[in-house]
Amino acid sequence: MSQPMSSSHVSSCCILKLVCGETEVTVEQADITTCAADIVAVPVDRQFSFSHGISRCLAAAAGSGFKIEVRATVGSRKKISHKPGEVIIFGGHDLPFGKIIAVVSSHRFEDIKMLYENVLTSAEQAKASSLCFSGIGTGYLGVPSDVAAVCARMALSNYLSADRSKFTSLKHIRIVDLDTKIVRSFAKELKSLSNTCLKKDDSALPGDEGEELSLVFKDSAQGSDNAQVDQIFFSCFRRVDGLSDEVCPVCLDSLSHGSDNNVIIELSKCNHKFHEECIKQSFTCVQAQCPVCKKWYGVPRGNQPIGGKMKVRMQIGEVPGYPDAKGYFEIYYSIPGGVQTADHPRPGVPFSGTQRWAYLPNNAEGAQVLRLLRLAFRYRLIFTVGDSVTSGARNVVVWNNIHHKTSIYGGPYGYPDPEYLDRVKEELAAVGITEELFEGSHL
Repeated sequence: MSQPMSSSHVSSCCILKLVCGETEVTVEQADITTCAADIVAVPVDRQFSFSHGISRCLAAAAGSGFKIEVRATVGSRKKISHKPGEVIIFGGHDLPFGKIIAVVSSHRFEDIKMLYENVLTSAEQAKASSLCFSGIGTGYLGVPSDVAAVCARMALSNYLSADRSKFTSLKHIRIVDLDTKIVRSFAKELKSLSNTCLKKDDSALPGDEGEELSLVFKDSAQGSDNAQVDQIFFSCFRRVDGLSDEVCPVCLDSLSHGSDNNVIIELSKCNHKFHEECIKQSFTCVQAQCPVCKKWYGVPRGNQPIGGKMKVRMQIGEVPGYPDAKGYFEIYYSIPGGVQTADHPRPGVPFSGTQRWAYLPNNAEGAQVLRLLRLAFRYRLIFTVGDSVTSGARNVVVWNNIHHKTSIYGGPYGYPDPEYLDRVKEELAAVGITEELFEGSHL
C-alpha cells in the first residue's frame, strides 16, 4: 500500500466502476486519507501500533484524540499480540470519515481473503453506507498486488452474491491507492465481478463449486545482495573484546585484538566469532550463514535461471492419503532457457528451459509447504542448470534437491505418501527456507 500524499497534489481518478444490484464498486487512484466514505479500513500490525505504512499516516492525520482512543481500547483488551483478521473499530476524529476499521494484517495469501471478508462484515455491522479500503498487505508486508487483488475479488464476489436481506447497508465500496501498479492489478482482477453482478447464482468459493484461485509469483532479480547483507548483518552481530586464544575461522588470523577498520564480532544465534570484514565478505560472497555451524542468518541465494514464474491454482479433487484436504494446489513452474552464467557448470554455454507441474494437498500443512516453496522460488532455489539424470540430456534446467510430487495418483512421485510433507520441509530447511524467515525483521 503506497504512502498517502497531500490532497492538493493528488486528484481522484476512477479506473473501474461496477454496479452490483444496489451496491457500487469502484477502483480509484486516490489518497485514502481524503476518501469520502462513512468508514475506512486500514491494515495494522498485531499490536495495533499504527506504526507502519498507511496506518501510521492515518493515525498522524487523525490527531491526538485518535491516539488516546487507540491506547485506551487496545490496552483494555490486555493482549500482547492479536491474530490476523482481528478487527477493532475506532472513531475517525480529525479525518473526513466517521470510523476506522483496523484489521490485523498478514503476509500469508491464505489469510488475505479472510481479512477482506472481515472488513466487509465489520462495515455492515457498523451500518456504514460507504466503505473505502486499499490493498491489504501490499505495503511493508510485501504481499504482491495481484495476490491481494485476487483475494479481494473472491471476498467481494461472495459478499455481492450472498442473500442481500442479510446485508443491507453498504451502497458504495471504494478500493483506492496511489500506487499505479496496485490500482491496475485491482481493476484488472475486479472486472470479472461483472459476472457476479449479472448472474449472482454463479459464484463459488474456491474448492467448493469450481472457482480456481490462480496466483503468479516471480523469482527475485539479482543486484540487491549487498544491500540485503548490510540489512541482515547489522541485526545479527555484536561487537566483542579481543580473544587471546582464538582465531578467525575465515582468515585463520588471531582474534587477539581488532582495529577500528576490522573489529571482532560475535554472531547472535550461535555465538561464533569472526573479524567483521571476514564474516561480512562470507555473507556476501557465499551465503548468509555461519561458516562454522551453518546456522542461517538470512535468506539463501540460489542459481535458478532468472525470469521464471510460479503459478498456483486451487483445484477440486481428492489427494490420496489426505482426507482432510479441500482439493489440492496445482503448481506450474515455467523456467526460460538462456546462457549459463558463472554460477552454472558451463558458463557461456546455452541451456534449455523447462515447464513442470507439482501438487500439494489443500490443508493446513500443504498450505505451509506451499508458502515455503514460494519463498524458495523467490530466492531461486527450486531449479538449477545441469545434466538430467532421468533423460541424460545435458545443459538443461533440473530440480535442485527439493523434491516435488508431480502426480496426484500413484508412483514414486505421486500420492499417497504420508511422510512427504515432513520430508520436503526438511529439504527446504536444509537450504535455509523455514517459517523463521517470515517472522524475521529483516524480511
